[in-house]
Amino acid sequence: MKKKVLTALVAVVSILALAAAAFFCGINYIEAKNEKKKPTVDTISLAEELADISELATVEYNYTNAVKYDSHLDFYGYRIPFTTNSFIIIYDGTIKAGVDLSKAQINLEGELITVTLPAAEILSHEIDFNSIEAMDETYSFFNRITITDYASFTSDQNSKMEKKALESGLLMKARENAILVVRSFIVTSNPGFSVVVI
Repeated sequence: MKKKVLTALVAVVSILALAAAAFFCGINYIEAKNEKKKPTVDTISLAEELADISELATVEYNYTNAVKYDSHLDFYGYRIPFTTNSFIIIYDGTIKAGVDLSKAQINLEGELITVTLPAAEILSHEIDFNSIEAMDETYSFFNRITITDYASFTSDQNSKMEKKALESGLLMKARENAILVVRSFIVTSNPGFSVVVI
């Protein structure tokens, strides 16, 4: 009788031991499988992808400018007659602002990707030369307009229009848009990660 009880007890203990071993093996297998399924990201490749985009223009500021150019010869503070050159120019221009993604910094901590963007800046400023209209033109034979006059005139006007664009919050909007675009790009290409862009 004792032998039967002992045999039964050994059988029960063996079954419990086998069940426990199977249980722990199963847990280890599932954990190992989950480890394999965890998403991975290569921050170097991601930085290279952003650098390939290079300058990301996210805001376009379109304007129409009307300015008067006036030039004349002076003699000790007095305007010399018949030496006045003047005209009014009306033209359209476009200023684009954004960020240089080659300067972005990427940090990975666990499943959190943090991207630090550089400051937004003006990336380009173009005048639509087909839109230029000249009005009220006065030219003097004694005071010719030179290429240098035109170059300094347009350079001066570009600076004024860029200042006006900056005062309108151009760079702030460019940065906000860049954050949205970069975050969307990284989330799409790296599912399973949390993404913060600052």
